[in-house]
Amino acid sequence: MVKSNSLRLARLRFLASGKHGDGRGLWLHKRRDGAQWVYRFTLYGRTREMGLGALRDVGLAEAREAAETARRLVAQEIDPIKARRRARARARRRDGRSTIRPRSAFAGARVSRARQRTGISSSTSRAARRTRAERSACLALRLLKAPVRAFDR
Repeated sequence: MVKSNSLRLARLRFLASGKHGDGRGLWLHKRRDGAQWVYRFTLYGRTREMGLGALRDVGLAEAREAAETARRLVAQEIDPIKARRRARARARRRDGRSTIRPRSAFAGARVSRARQRTGISSSTSRAARRTRAERSACLALRLLKAPVRAFDR
C-alpha cells in the first residue's frame, strides 16, 4: 500500500531543510528562505514536477486537493502542467489580456536593435553581413539541393 498523508500541519514549521514527502507524489521542498509544495508524477516514462504554490500561500489541505486533481489528470494520461497552462491562457483570452501579439510587431524593433549593436547599416548587402559559418552553411545547403547532372555520376 502507498504511504499517504504522512505530514502533519503542526509539524510543518519545525521540519528541517530538504524534501519531505506526504505520500502519493506530494512533496514539500523546504529551504531556509521558505518552502514550496510540489507534485511529482511520471507520464509517458518522463518524471516531472508541478509546483503547487508556496507554503505561506497554500495550506496542507489545499496542496493535497491540488495534488489529487493533478493525480486524476495523470490517470487519464493528461499532462497536468500543460492543462494548467492552457486553462490560464483561456482565462487571459476571456479577460481580454491575451499575450499573443503578431510577430510583425516585434520584427522591426529586433532588426533595428541588432543593426545598431553591430553597426551595420540597412544599405549593407545581405551577403556581406553573413558570417563565415553562415556562408559555409549556405553553400552546403546549395550543394545538397543541387540537381545531379549526367556528368556528375
